[in-house]
Formats: sequence, C-alpha cells, structure tokens
Amino acid sequence: MDSPPTDALDRLTTLAARLFRVPVAFVSLIDEKRQFFASRYGLNISGTARNVAFCHHTLAQGDILCVPDTLKDPRFRDSPLVHGYPFIRFYAGIPLSTPDGHHIGTVCLTDSHPREPLTAEDRKHLNDIAALVMDRMEMHRLELLRYTSQQRLEAISSTSPDAIVCTDLRRGITFWNPAATALFGYSAEEMRGQYISELIPARCQTDYRNELVRITSDEAAISHPRSLQIWGVTREGREFPAEVSFSGWREEGERLVGMIIRDVTARYESEARLCELASLDMLTRLASRSAFMDQVGQLTRAGVPYTLLMTDLDG
Repeated sequence: MDSPPTDALDRLTTLAARLFRVPVAFVSLIDEKRQFFASRYGLNISGTARNVAFCHHTLAQGDILCVPDTLKDPRFRDSPLVHGYPFIRFYAGIPLSTPDGHHIGTVCLTDSHPREPLTAEDRKHLNDIAALVMDRMEMHRLELLRYTSQQRLEAISSTSPDAIVCTDLRRGITFWNPAATALFGYSAEEMRGQYISELIPARCQTDYRNELVRITSDEAAISHPRSLQIWGVTREGREFPAEVSFSGWREEGERLVGMIIRDVTARYESEARLCELASLDMLTRLASRSAFMDQVGQLTRAGVPYTLLMTDLDG
C-alpha cells in the first residue's frame, strides 16, 4: 500500500486501457479500510474508502465482475463514484490473487458511459492482464526481499520456483538450486565451477557482461539490484526469454553475484499477443484507429509531408 507506481505496472495498465478501449484502467490494492491505486490510467485520484469501492464487490465475488450500466444495478446506482467523479457507468474488474488464493486487489476498467457486457474473449484477455500484473508484483516482491536480506538467499532458494544461482568471477558457479536444474537441465554438480555465460546466447553476452561489471566494480550497485531481460539456452539447445535479477554482496572479502532467473516465455507470448490485439483491427488485421492516429500524430509533429487516403469499406 502507498508504494510509488512502477513503470512495469503502468505499462500494463495503459495496455489494458488500449486493449479494451476504455478511458480509465487501474490496479488497486485493498486493505480493511481502503483501496489504493497502485497504478492508474485516466484517473486523478489515488484511492477511495473500501466501503464505496466497486472492487470490494469484485473480491467478494472472487471472479470477474462486470456491470454494464451502474444505474441499473441496485448495488451501485446510489454510489458517490457513479454520481460524482469518476462518474462510473460501466465497470469490469478481476481479483488479483496470490498463489495461495489470498485476494490482494483488482485490475479494473471503467467508462463514464454504459457498455455491452464482456464477451468470453474479453474475459480471457482480462485474465491475461491480471496474470501479468501478478507476475510483475511477484518480481517486485522478490526484489524487495533481496534488498532487505541478501544473506537469506540460500535459505529460500531450495523451495523457490525460480532458478537461483550464486557465482564469483574466480571460481565460477558456487550455488545452483533445484529450480535451476529444472530450467536449464544441468545438475548442481555439473554446473559447480562453470560459468553462467555458457548458458547465454552470443547476442546477449555484451548486456550480461556489462551487468556483471556494474555489480562487481561499483560499490553502490550492491544496494541497487536490478533486472535484465536476456535469453537463456537449455541443455537441449532450446532458447527461452529470461528475466534475470542481479544482486551483489561480499563474503570474506570476495565479491559474489546472485542471480534469480525466471523463464518468462508465457509472459513474452501474452504481451506480444495483447499488444497485437491492442494495435490491430480484428476485422481487417490492419492497424487500428488508435494506432493510425498515433502514426499521423508522429508525422505531423515531425513536420513530414504525407498524403492521406481515406477509403469507405462499404463502398
């Protein structure tokens, strides 16, 4: 609660607004008394009391809640959020749930005009957005965990679903958890003394080595861990998109590097599919109206001469 917004969440919130073509989209976190907007698009408030929050009903339902017209729903027709800012006439929300089933908030879409109910495909897209939000929040949670307690790395790594690797520049890999074996296909015994660079394609080597230099040569870098998007290679030669979070610390005078590696293939594919849906017209498979207006705006601002041809498909 009350944490500053992150670029990753803001990108997903903006994507949700574009995908569903609504003026307002937000990610909310809920406690006993209020809801806090961890990320918002088209909204000028940072939260509301829980007793008036639409999200309270979404969490109580435990599934997607869609209200095509709030004035026709007795639960919401007298709400101050309907008759006052942000003047909600349409609402759709989905709970954000932790792996153990605990509801912590929602992803919501609103409009100041009534809309048709969500279709089955819309519901699938909203589920995808919620999954991506939870994935980002989990990465944020892990980064906070590393920041506050680097020395707990080995204690948590044995049960972590993410690959966790410890290495130094002299001795190579010193720790390799079971999830790393499952991800790459090599046992801890095989990888001890080896180098993680051997599992990274040549095109990603520069980014990887630059991050190693930063984390090992800059003393301030130890207290500023960050993530890198690269590709990994399994024992069978399969390449996969990976998100690698780097941490550094000292043990007995030696600078060690820790890496939490997550296979983000599902996220990579979902983001690509959702971006395509947000920018393409499904009937013609051409750029959508919003994408077209973005392109025209870019050309106009750049002062580039262009010709505009408009065609009526019906004629």
